[in-house]
Amino acid sequence: MDYAYSLEFKEVIDAEKAYDLYQSKIIKNKRAFECPSENCTAQTTCVNIDRPIQETKKTVHFRAYGEHIDNCPFNIKRTSNTVKMNDSNVENNKISNVHILTERPDDYYIIKQPTIPNVDGDQLKNDRKKDFQRNFNTNSPKKHYWIAPLVTTYINLKENRTILEKTFLKKNEIKIPFTTFFVEINDQNIDNISKYPRIYYGKAFFNKKNSNEIEIKFSSSFCIDKEFKKPALKLDLNSISTYKNYNYWKKRLDEAIESNRPYMFFVYGVPSIIKWNKENKVIKYIRFKTSKLDYMDLRIKVLSKEVK
Repeated sequence: MDYAYSLEFKEVIDAEKAYDLYQSKIIKNKRAFECPSENCTAQTTCVNIDRPIQETKKTVHFRAYGEHIDNCPFNIKRTSNTVKMNDSNVENNKISNVHILTERPDDYYIIKQPTIPNVDGDQLKNDRKKDFQRNFNTNSPKKHYWIAPLVTTYINLKENRTILEKTFLKKNEIKIPFTTFFVEINDQNIDNISKYPRIYYGKAFFNKKNSNEIEIKFSSSFCIDKEFKKPALKLDLNSISTYKNYNYWKKRLDEAIESNRPYMFFVYGVPSIIKWNKENKVIKYIRFKTSKLDYMDLRIKVLSKEVK
């Protein structure tokens, strides 16, 4: 299942949000979920919620371990991503193959209070399940607030280019196929890349420049004025310390720094050319300018050849 009712958050949420809430320590029990269908109280767990998403081959998902009521619409056995995303399903729109990357709303981490004072807990649960089912549509674009789930989808579909070409990121009513939305850094002329944000990736080293700054530098290059320049990103730790999942990210970054080896790094944005005058000579650098952790992802066990 992709959705479940959170007994702690008191709302029907998708597995991606459950993961985010768990890593941010807003919810604490991976088994405190129920089937999202009204009147069905099948106990449900969130698989992989307690593991780093970068180390899991399967996406975070819900799995019921209790009994559903008769004719429950969510009593469906989960299959692997490869089986779910087959050509016929995509063609017939049985499942959504369109993704949206957007900003988190201000109340994303806030437990919504009931509009009716002193409402019974079971009544509140059923009311919110009703609201969910009333608006539920399997063909609706899948909304994301960070790029990691998009990266996982891309990696899982890498062996089936036909499906990858039919999987899209929707931006301003334009659908961009994953085959062009993901760009491996591989000596391209920087003048020929898109002027709009894409997810760029490649092997990168993580170096701590000082107590507050980390430099992430790609091993591969862009070509600029017939010279090959390795793009980099400078991450100010002070600017990201207010993130709810800062401690989770800090741990991953520290591991990457201490390993002294390249990790696969993904960043959403547009590379910029930085000019610096030194001894009457203009030196050019390429930088990704973003301080949003949601727009970054690093993978420990994924090699470049696996995501081409």
